[in-house]
Amino acid sequence: MTISIDLKGVEYTLATAVGHTPVAPNQMGGRVRMAYFTYTTPATTGVTDGQNIGVAVIPKGARILGGKLECEAMGTTAAVDIGLKGNDNTGYIDADDSVADDDDLFLAAGDISSAASLTFADTIARNYGYETEKEVVLVLTAETANWAAEKDLYGHIEYVVD
Repeated sequence: MTISIDLKGVEYTLATAVGHTPVAPNQMGGRVRMAYFTYTTPATTGVTDGQNIGVAVIPKGARILGGKLECEAMGTTAAVDIGLKGNDNTGYIDADDSVADDDDLFLAAGDISSAASLTFADTIARNYGYETEKEVVLVLTAETANWAAEKDLYGHIEYVVD
């Protein structure tokens, strides 16, 4: 059986165009990288609602493919936001400083009141495929309540570059 192509995706169109239009490595042929992270909440205080925890540096030009967070129970009504901040501390995550740091770009109010396994940046609504315009930091933000003391969070984020 022969399959004919009736419609083309953007990257396939670029790759098969007459004269071949180059496709960025983070769209086709790039290398998938992973940043693994761990964090243990402080033994005496836990984490206060609204505090931000930087867990991984992501390079300029990375296309985000998703991530996963595993954690112990952080306490009644505890939640987590997952987003990005500029590593240059300008308060912006884009090259021309027009898009502000975004603490819930990839996940808003993920329930971690009990032991949890959460995915993030894994749907269009959660900005799957987001391309970084400069070096950024993956940030976990305590949301809705303080987090319990001496609790572990492990996770990773995958992205494609070069």
